[in-house]
Amino acid sequence: MSVTCFITILVTFLGLMCSTVVSARPLAVFSGGFGSCAIAGSTGEIKSSAEMDQFTERLRRETGDEPVQVRTCYALGSESTIYVTAVDLGIVDEGMTRDKFYAVVRSAADMAGESTPVYVWGQSHGGWTAMSLVIEVGDLNYRMLTTVDPISIPDCGPVVFSGGVITGSSDGCRRAPKDLEESYPLIAERVDNWSNWYQLDFSLLHSTDISQAHTNHLRQFDADWWVPMGSHSLSERDPMMWQTVTEMAGRDARQFRRAH
Repeated sequence: MSVTCFITILVTFLGLMCSTVVSARPLAVFSGGFGSCAIAGSTGEIKSSAEMDQFTERLRRETGDEPVQVRTCYALGSESTIYVTAVDLGIVDEGMTRDKFYAVVRSAADMAGESTPVYVWGQSHGGWTAMSLVIEVGDLNYRMLTTVDPISIPDCGPVVFSGGVITGSSDGCRRAPKDLEESYPLIAERVDNWSNWYQLDFSLLHSTDISQAHTNHLRQFDADWWVPMGSHSLSERDPMMWQTVTEMAGRDARQFRRAH
């Protein structure tokens, strides 16, 4: 075989190898809580949209790839319909069941690429939704799960919470989601880093420590009396929480990029 022929075959072989390499874009899934749609049903107006933008910008800067995003929120008056935007899939402000949402995340992960790193964030009812996602869609590469004052939807919907305001007792609104408790070890196993952030300032609505989470962070806000839902609502835009999880995701995304 001539040298020229050998080089031609080698170049062709290397070209085929390179063509099979799949570049995995990072996937960020954000789930806002009850009433997190500042405008009913509009995921473009989630209260923490600016922080979500900074989070994805950090992923973009560290990887050089545009992150695939799925953003959700619950409108006031609705705990069964979740509003979802996944621009890469052509979905904008679409109301759907949570089962359909799980399917959307699966499709987004398929689009992002094989073994795409997945970063999940959820606050209040969105924290419950984020935890349920990890339970229901188990074979994704979950790098980070951030739960922020997570509250159970079945145990603390609007009716239950309103009753608790009157009676002074609604245990489901003052603890981490007990209905998912048996699956906490499964969540911890499937996620590389699970950080749980919670507050106790607002006595009528707060989460608690989750021993199976990899880290727990008790935060204090001391919200003024006129702030709706008090410190529970302030936890959604907690500067320390967002700075911490954004930096963690950035470092992880950079390491993942180097390894692949």
